[in-house]
Amino acid sequence: MSIRKFRIAGQEKLVLTEQQEYALEPESALIHDYYVDPIGQQQGYSRLLLKQIVNDALFIYGAKQVYTTVVADDPLRETIEATGFTCQPSSRINTN
Repeated sequence: MSIRKFRIAGQEKLVLTEQQEYALEPESALIHDYYVDPIGQQQGYSRLLLKQIVNDALFIYGAKQVYTTVVADDPLRETIEATGFTCQPSSRINTN
């Protein structure tokens, strides 16, 4: 099963939980909480799902930029970058 979630930021700070805040430009989308089971990952569905989520954010919801997060050593990072994302320093705001 795949879960698709993203949020469109209408302000500079997007709060997902008490511990997760991200500084985003207005009209930006942050993709989070998506999952493809291991069999689907082997068949390339991670990349297809991510492309569809990006297209939805851009063309249905009008996002101007799309972001996602990934831990640097996560194998999914390669898929994310192959989809067209570029690695940038974290824009996470420390809430502590």
